[in-house]
Amino acid sequence: TKDEFNDLYEMVESDLKKICRKRICGTRYISPKEKLVITLRHLAAGASDKSLAQYFMIGRPTVTKMIPSVLKILIRNLKHCGKIPKTEREWTRISDRFDEKWDLDHTIGCIDGKHVDMMKPKLSGSKH
Repeated sequence: TKDEFNDLYEMVESDLKKICRKRICGTRYISPKEKLVITLRHLAAGASDKSLAQYFMIGRPTVTKMIPSVLKILIRNLKHCGKIPKTEREWTRISDRFDEKWDLDHTIGCIDGKHVDMMKPKLSGSKH
């Protein structure tokens, strides 16, 4: 949502501004917000550098250099968000929050809205 994007942007804004340079020799200035949008589109849709460059009308080399630098900023600022629960109470809290937000019982999360192939452990029979 727009609010979630704005929350994310606020978390990384100061670091993004450090990597944004002023316009050089007639090239278009890419704002910190636009850099975040381009990187999120790359992550969400798996869009190639070429398609992102065409869609946002910027140079492909610019996109190629920009995405890794924005990803480093995201990782640095969001690494505390990826904590794996260690207790039953933590798992229950996550499940309750997920149910509250998305109305899905007995769910602890999702990955990119896609199916994920899982392999059962060897000799586990019908337990998995």
